[in-house]
Amino acid sequence: MQLESVASYVNEEPARALSELDSLHQEGISGREANAKYALLYSIALEKNWIEDTDDSLVNISVEWYSRHGSADDKLKAYYYQGRIYQNAGDNESAMESFVKAEEYADKAEDITTAGLLYDAMSNVAIDIFDNASILEYCRMAESYHRKAKDGKRYSYTLLGLAIYYTIEGQYDELSSVLDSVKMFWDILDIRHKDSYYQFRLAEFKETGRTQMLEAGIEEYISEFPEDTVNWM
Repeated sequence: MQLESVASYVNEEPARALSELDSLHQEGISGREANAKYALLYSIALEKNWIEDTDDSLVNISVEWYSRHGSADDKLKAYYYQGRIYQNAGDNESAMESFVKAEEYADKAEDITTAGLLYDAMSNVAIDIFDNASILEYCRMAESYHRKAKDGKRYSYTLLGLAIYYTIEGQYDELSSVLDSVKMFWDILDIRHKDSYYQFRLAEFKETGRTQMLEAGIEEYISEFPEDTVNWM
């Protein structure tokens, strides 16, 4: 019951969840299924607390169990978080192997948020290995799931992934349309993603020869951020 309780708030209160899981570990977890659930919840809590774990020993406990037991949601999450650990370690090949296994359950699971995150992660691997066709495919899938989940923040982040694709391909009309959509979510974007928006927008103006708009865009960008956060390059 304690693990079920943690599962109910691990996404919204990850710091609290991590603390509770540490306490439960000290008390001891008995049973293979309980240990698998604990391992999965702990992997989720680390990720949600922005702790880039690179040790797969814990998450593999959940993968070993849920590969043969559990729901589609359990299997999706176990393989996804295993892949994220490999991704943190810079092992894109192993990460993609886990993500492909997770993908088998994406359309069967009820957790459409994790399905969207899965395709975001897959698109990031595609970006790293310069697989342009897959960038578009995975971003479109992530976009679809985030839209279903009505998650504006994650949806806008995925649009920035599409912006990478359109910039690489030199498709500036499509890039402009995507950036217009990103701007609609401006108030919920963090500073890093706002910066990315301007980098793509300024690149669009530069490559399409719109000098006046480029100059105005640079002034707007500089005025938007504190001086020490401006990307002067």
